[in-house]
Amino acid sequence: MPAIEVPTPELADLTKLPKCPPRIVKAIADGVLFEAHNAEFERAVWRKQMVEKYGWPDIPLRQWRCSAAKGSAYALPRDLERIARVLKVKNQKDVGEGSTALKS
Repeated sequence: MPAIEVPTPELADLTKLPKCPPRIVKAIADGVLFEAHNAEFERAVWRKQMVEKYGWPDIPLRQWRCSAAKGSAYALPRDLERIARVLKVKNQKDVGEGSTALKS
């Protein structure tokens, strides 16, 4: 199967790309930690989309924290749905339509 060609934007179109909010630029520069469940996935998405596609600043590896890894260190489940249930957090993971779409 041939690769899908993604058209490169014309120079005039570059002004329409979303700009990184100043508070995020400042947070990255100030060394603020970015926490995510399965942070390596979020980091990969950030780099491929926000950095490469939109030119936003990269978040250095040292500023990422992974709640899945932290939970694992305490012998808690790694997946977000089960760890939220075990810890009885108020906001549970949405396991509705998105989860069932992956199974079909």
